[in-house]
Amino acid sequence: SSVCAQVTIKISQTVSLTREAFEGTLTLFNGHENKNMTNVRLQLVVTDAFGKDCTDLFDISELPERFVELTAIDGDGVLGPKKTGSATVRFIPENAAAPVASKTYFFGGILSYTNPFSDETATIELTAVPLEVFPGPRLQMHYFLQRDILGDDPLTEAIEPCYPAELSALVYNPGYGDAKNFRIDSGQPKITGNDKGLLIDFALWDYDLNESTLNGQPNSAPLGQVNLGTIKAGGHGLAQWWMTASLQGHFVGMSATYTHLTSNGNPDICLIDSVDIHELHRSGQDLEGNTAFLVNDISDPQDTPDTLWIGKNFANGVDPAPVDVYDACTVSGQVFAAGSEDPADPPTYSFTVTPDSGSAWFYVNIPKQVLAGYEIVSTARGIEDIPFRNCWLTDRTLPEGSDPVYETRLHMFDYFPSADAQDYVVTLRKKPEVTLEVVSFGGVDGYVVPTALPYVDVFFSDGIRLSTFTTADVTLRRQGQLVSQQELGSLTFEKVAEDDANEIYQYRIGNLGALTMEDGFYVLTVQAAGITNRQGAAGQAGRQVMWVKSTAAYGGVSIARMEKVVVDGVQEGEYQVDIDFNGAVEAASVSRDGLTLTRDGQNVPLGEDVVVSVGELPGQFSFAGIDAYTCGDGVYRLRFDAAASGIIDQGGNASAATKEITWTIDTTPPGHVDGLHIVVDDGSSAEDGVTWGRKKTVIGVLPEGGLKVEILYRMTGANVSAPLTSRQFAAGETAMNIPITLPVDGAITLTVRMTDAAGNSTDDSLNIFLDTIPLSAQFADLPDVS
Repeated sequence: SSVCAQVTIKISQTVSLTREAFEGTLTLFNGHENKNMTNVRLQLVVTDAFGKDCTDLFDISELPERFVELTAIDGDGVLGPKKTGSATVRFIPENAAAPVASKTYFFGGILSYTNPFSDETATIELTAVPLEVFPGPRLQMHYFLQRDILGDDPLTEAIEPCYPAELSALVYNPGYGDAKNFRIDSGQPKITGNDKGLLIDFALWDYDLNESTLNGQPNSAPLGQVNLGTIKAGGHGLAQWWMTASLQGHFVGMSATYTHLTSNGNPDICLIDSVDIHELHRSGQDLEGNTAFLVNDISDPQDTPDTLWIGKNFANGVDPAPVDVYDACTVSGQVFAAGSEDPADPPTYSFTVTPDSGSAWFYVNIPKQVLAGYEIVSTARGIEDIPFRNCWLTDRTLPEGSDPVYETRLHMFDYFPSADAQDYVVTLRKKPEVTLEVVSFGGVDGYVVPTALPYVDVFFSDGIRLSTFTTADVTLRRQGQLVSQQELGSLTFEKVAEDDANEIYQYRIGNLGALTMEDGFYVLTVQAAGITNRQGAAGQAGRQVMWVKSTAAYGGVSIARMEKVVVDGVQEGEYQVDIDFNGAVEAASVSRDGLTLTRDGQNVPLGEDVVVSVGELPGQFSFAGIDAYTCGDGVYRLRFDAAASGIIDQGGNASAATKEITWTIDTTPPGHVDGLHIVVDDGSSAEDGVTWGRKKTVIGVLPEGGLKVEILYRMTGANVSAPLTSRQFAAGETAMNIPITLPVDGAITLTVRMTDAAGNSTDDSLNIFLDTIPLSAQFADLPDVS
């Protein structure tokens, strides 16, 4: 058995949604000519229709960033003379405020302040305002993480491809209020434990894609944002990601936790009730087409799935009920038929399953090496097809604590209404040696477009059977919302060019105009797995193209950011300058002609070795080579002038935007301390450095302000100095007066180390002698004077 290495990863996700809240604004006027209104206090009270105090059912927070003229409302508030002030307060209902049905509350309180005219406390009872509070959502999150994640096997010479493992989140709302604008922002997996230093990478992908494109160009960055829109009361939403790893393995443990962040840390306004995670084997469907997750909730040595979580059970506000899955059954009558070249005679594999009982779901796991090199087309139970994902093939098994076993197995889960035997026929297709790929897209002219797109062209790696390119292979999302298959039904698919000599295979998705009319962010996905080339070879992965449709798309270009950046792995002193543009900037118009560099106010001409490159995201650019012109000391100013560069947007509109950055290069160390001495010097002179007291003050004049000064000491004969104290001096402050306590007697060398903001340092030293032992004398043989 090979050595097993364990790696721990963490995936952080942020859940956000729109919730009910109320805001109230208090407005005051101080009519006094010259005295402040002081001690302003607002005591808020919320009551129900019966007058009962219900303030504790609301999370009440002040919004000081929206206070005008009025400084506070906590009893210390001040409003200046002849000023009108206002303060805004936010009320967030707790879950108990309206758990089942809407309820009316009355928002009022008591205002008090010191009257500037009489200097007496004034108290005003505010008129209560009725507001209706509606029930909020109560969310349960179920994560389903696939146990096995397949990638390269380091024990073989071949480099096996990565296969995506599923990570899904089913969000259930058993509450009585809708969860509006529900969104999950997912971060990438982060390795938090890797004791053996395993060279492995993880990535999280959206929409089952190995690659995507941004602005028609290859883009390796996964998409992390899933917008589920509104999750109705009693309903659920489903988010799905796919994880890849550079090496194969399986999860041996998993957990999910959540933290609710609010302004006051109040748990009673948290809308998430629970978060659970399940070891997923396969997602499929029940007999009605509802999403179903086959999981292993009960631990066992074989990691056999035992539970089915079905989407339809997350409904009507009741707790979801998992469905038991059994594997006590007999498989018999196994027959493999290789088929022929005739498409009407495909290869098949037939078998019979006899369950030990009926009215239950069963899981079947059959070792069948003869099926290696085939893929499943469909699975039929009698004359009826079962859902496609409910039957699948695997080419390896990853047992707990031992090496992978390379074997072909057929897996299936299905419902058995009775204990009668069921006959199954799996229709197969021989895997081709060459697969089909989506190479690129056309028809999307830039990342931001001002009009709807009538069509998008798709370029494949080979000619395709046009009949296999359908709406089933296309998904379109608008502002994160999936366009339904019914809406996609109006799309057309046609051939534009099939040029074998030049290997150009271009096909067009038409009638997109009506679907891309609204302003928003669009993602079009073409999944090649369901499309075949002219020889019948299907693809393995899809590709995306993204764009923003905006009627105000070409409103000019502005500069959002300009920054000097030091990238990893460069030599000391090397850097690049990054510039980010707002707007649909034309990349070809960005040039070094827009750059102007000065040193101490003098122009520094830039040569052709200053080059510009396009960043990973639209509007991002980097200039390299500027560092060769900023080697000497001085104050540098780099300015970018869009007009001088000739910047235009994709609509041809010129830009006059400018941006500049300044920095200082200083390699000159500070000078020396003037008049360095200690006080008090108790020797025979005021400058001999001889003293008897431990507490002294180091005096002198620093060569410049803004220095960090460290005092160190070293005993005679010692090799290193030890720190005594340090102090940071302000800009312009040069008078040094630092108290110290000398730790030991004897000859001591004090070092005054001065470090400037650029890290340059200078040391000055002072030799002193500390003697804290008082003189003593004994008298002997004195004459007797009596």
